[in-house]
Amino acid sequence: MSSEVQVLGDPVERGDEILTPEALAFLAGLHDAFAGRRDELLQARSKRREEARTTGRLDFLPETKEIREGDWQVAGAPAALRDRRVEITGPTDRKMTINALNSGAKVWLADLEDANTPHWANVVSGQVNLYDAIRETITLEIDCPPDVPNVFADASHLDSALVNLALNSRDAMPRGGILKISASEERVETQNATKDVAAGRYVVFSVRDSGSTFAACNISLRASPRIKEMRELTWWPLPVRGELVQSRAP
Repeated sequence: MSSEVQVLGDPVERGDEILTPEALAFLAGLHDAFAGRRDELLQARSKRREEARTTGRLDFLPETKEIREGDWQVAGAPAALRDRRVEITGPTDRKMTINALNSGAKVWLADLEDANTPHWANVVSGQVNLYDAIRETITLEIDCPPDVPNVFADASHLDSALVNLALNSRDAMPRGGILKISASEERVETQNATKDVAAGRYVVFSVRDSGSTFAACNISLRASPRIKEMRELTWWPLPVRGELVQSRAP
């Protein structure tokens, strides 16, 4: 008689894409095929631990001597894992998944246990994030024309702003879509200037998505060949102006 798997945990967003009937049937099949042998091995481990405690010795099994002394080797590592000079590990929450894959590290160890607090929601949502990441369900488009002027700015601040907006856009597309980051030159004339946006020449970085729950935002950065430092950085429509201001030219 085949076993039946019942999911008793609370619902997790998109968890049904991971815990499909086929996946649950697969787990039931594994249980039916190996549960008996697993229980035997767990009992044998307890016995082995007791033997090691009473004898003070822990040695290899005689019946595995031929394997240990044989002339054999395992298959080589996949090409993607042969260069592991820079490797990072971390949890599988949505933000960490994107940051890890964009970090430049050769390998990311997606940790669903120690680094992740392995409670039900974290484990299932972590699988959802990995499901999306491996399938590259979000397409990134970059539009930066060659005639856009250079901007003297704190790169880390601009990078942080773009990443935060990109994460918001990503969350607006739970089933994938298109994320577009573009740069363009704009001029604000005197009659159109406001308290927060002075008249002048700007480079506007736009983050847009094909989702339906997040309005596109613009990051507007003043650009001028005569300025050596960033003068003004504003997020529209988010009210965070001032947090990212590096300096003001006289």
